[in-house]
Amino acid sequence: MPFPTTGILDAFTRADENPLANSTWSGPIISGQPQLRLVSNQLAGPSSGTFGESYWSAATFGADSEAYFDTVPVYSASRIDVFLRGANPNVASAFDGYMIVANDGTSLAQIWRYDNSVATKLGADISQTWTDGDGFGADVVGSTITVYRKSAGSWSSLGTRTDTTYTAAGNIGAQCQNSGVRADDFGGGTVVVAGGAPSQLTTLGIG
Repeated sequence: MPFPTTGILDAFTRADENPLANSTWSGPIISGQPQLRLVSNQLAGPSSGTFGESYWSAATFGADSEAYFDTVPVYSASRIDVFLRGANPNVASAFDGYMIVANDGTSLAQIWRYDNSVATKLGADISQTWTDGDGFGADVVGSTITVYRKSAGSWSSLGTRTDTTYTAAGNIGAQCQNSGVRADDFGGGTVVVAGGAPSQLTTLGIG
């Protein structure tokens, strides 16, 4: 199956926001964390604090879902993450779902599960060097979670993990580790089984 199968939700082409807003984002995901920002037409990490998070609150999506950044202009030797099948965002000690990590600082990808806001890594680290400009994303289809990288215009799978804990529809979202991270063109939604991937220039949401 191709990745991604859905279009861009937010191209971030508007005035700066702190926190990320525009009636389509809320946050944080894990209660007590800072939220993400919009800086110079790109998503940015928090201005203070280690991690910032926001989730797409305009809609929830089907159990088979995906989330991605078509490009990450600046990884800043840091981390950027996407969330899938999120439940109870910003509720103290109650968030459940999956988090997929691209860590430029340690050249790896990881897949995690959150249970009542406590994270458990699923399997071993996946070795991967990230380059500024790479796209990053993930999908969950049935019990299989897959992490993807976009390089030189093409998406490829880096690895999968299997988990059957959470099977319902939910929220998608993102997390950045520090103020220097920049990401652009956030997309995602319910996986489209037939018909292939739409053009990445198609904006389904805002921006």
